[in-house]
Amino acid sequence: MRINRPIKLLALSLFIIFFGYNGVQQYLTVFFSEKGIFYVGFYSLIIMYVLLSLFSPVAGAFVSNYGPKKAMTLASLFYGLFILALLPGSLLLVYTGSALLGIAAAFLWNGQNIYLIKASAEGTSGRSAGMFMSVLSLSAVFGIFTVWYLQQYFSLHTIFLLFSMLPFIGFFFLLGLPSVTTQYVPNKFKIMRRTLTSPTALRFSLLWFGLAFISGIVIGFLPIDIKNIFGIKWVGPLSMIFYIMPVLFSYISGKIS
Repeated sequence: MRINRPIKLLALSLFIIFFGYNGVQQYLTVFFSEKGIFYVGFYSLIIMYVLLSLFSPVAGAFVSNYGPKKAMTLASLFYGLFILALLPGSLLLVYTGSALLGIAAAFLWNGQNIYLIKASAEGTSGRSAGMFMSVLSLSAVFGIFTVWYLQQYFSLHTIFLLFSMLPFIGFFFLLGLPSVTTQYVPNKFKIMRRTLTSPTALRFSLLWFGLAFISGIVIGFLPIDIKNIFGIKWVGPLSMIFYIMPVLFSYISGKIS
């Protein structure tokens, strides 16, 4: 059974958004280290991912009430705004943009998870998830490679400005998604409490925590170490290795599941 059109459009939309965002994110700490304030990149990432965690329950409630399409569409705008917030050189703008993006990311990923399940044809959710993760990882590879290539001709400031347009293009693609129905849950806090005390949920959470921890190293410390040891021109090629394996194996794993 083939993957249906809404799932392909979802994958394309997020490919465009994260082509821009992942390319910028991988060079975030490098961008600020060149300005002599490398710690700003780390603080920015910490703010983002802490707020992503804290606001995920709120985002889940929003998705159940208003639908995943609205959550994703609204959230996608903040990815472009965050990249633009990096450019003026104001720390207040950087940290505010990081906070808003962290909150928006909770809405985007909660919406994406629900939309993928609801929009998948019967019996294809694993295959759809695998294809989606392959495309998402491919967006990171392309984004990082493109930044690396453009660095030969432009400054990171100019490249970030160009990449800030991509999430807004992805926003218009998300508008074309057909809506899916969600089940209204009257007592969300009861379900949240049950989830937080579930051994199964805890085991899954630990897996995702491990993945997120490694990802934090890859996007935070690794680019700085590569720059210091090998030079900035190697940040892109060596960073891409982390994202190539999911491109190769996500679809196969999803199909098996």
